[in-house]
Amino acid sequence: MIKNILLGCLGLMALHSNAQQQVSFYNDSNSFSNISPVLELVDDDWQSPPKSDADKGFSQTRLGVSYQHLSFEEFEFHIEQRLDYFVRSNADTALGYYQEQQEIPLLDKENYRVRLDYFANKSKGFGVTYSHTFKDKFLVEIKGSYWNVDYFRHSIVTGNVQGRQDNSLLGELNYEEYYTHNNFLKRPNEGDWDTNGNGYSMDVFTEFSLFDNLTIRADFIDVYNRFSLESLGYTSANINTKGSFVDNQGFSSFRPLLKGFEGQSEHKYQIPEQIALAFTYAHEQVDYALHLLRQGDINFMQIGAQFAYKKSMFELMFDPINLTPQLGYKIDYFKLEIAMDKLNPNKAMQLSLNMQVNWLF
Repeated sequence: MIKNILLGCLGLMALHSNAQQQVSFYNDSNSFSNISPVLELVDDDWQSPPKSDADKGFSQTRLGVSYQHLSFEEFEFHIEQRLDYFVRSNADTALGYYQEQQEIPLLDKENYRVRLDYFANKSKGFGVTYSHTFKDKFLVEIKGSYWNVDYFRHSIVTGNVQGRQDNSLLGELNYEEYYTHNNFLKRPNEGDWDTNGNGYSMDVFTEFSLFDNLTIRADFIDVYNRFSLESLGYTSANINTKGSFVDNQGFSSFRPLLKGFEGQSEHKYQIPEQIALAFTYAHEQVDYALHLLRQGDINFMQIGAQFAYKKSMFELMFDPINLTPQLGYKIDYFKLEIAMDKLNPNKAMQLSLNMQVNWLF
């Protein structure tokens, strides 16, 4: 359906054969974690011990293609896929999860306080951007998008556990979970619940020249969004190891007790917004820049400079809080920005990649 709508738009606009057209392929990805390296967190394959202050991480990506006919240059059409992951935890949970994956007995602490809030959303959709410039000073862009949800999971776990030398666990956990596919208890879907839903979002971009040499840009991503699934898997449960028995060999053993509810539920949710502010001051041959970003509930700051060489623009930015450099290169048909706090991406706690390729015909 999405492809048919966009192809119809392309067909109508192609009738204006005297005008130029532009197709752009782009990737906008930003990830951060103070729990474990970003790629390990996304792949759920923790090979590195978590930091002592581990408590949060996220990874958000939009991958898409856009089309613009220059005789209708105020409109741009998009097909996109988006991936959104957020995790909130604490140091005890991160350490316990790492040790459990590595089959290390949970003996570092007498009691592990468990707190985990995991959110995952995968959607694909289409969008339309309308832009207008007022008096050559103030640019406003509004983008509306419709999404089909392909995968969703929101898991909340709290409680306390203690480890034993034989790798078994004692304690009590409470958890609530909404899911289309994966879930903690590996509950299979035998046609009992839906695995897709829908949603919509709005982004707003503004840019204006305050003075001749000072430009301010403000981006509001997902400033308004709503997603819903009519019937997805739902579990609410309590697990504890208070139940004990003596087996036929005379050994004392523990049988976890599980009580709760499994079924289906309607669910509505929102994705945290992103707010980005960019201040650029032009002085002679160099543009000095200050970037401020809030993604979820995490704040970032970058300072740096941009300078032109022939037809290209080079950028060097630095995040003084997370000690992360960013390099950028831009020309008419290509843009690349990459930021990593480690040279080895497999070890990076902060990883950002923004790339766009433009084809004008």
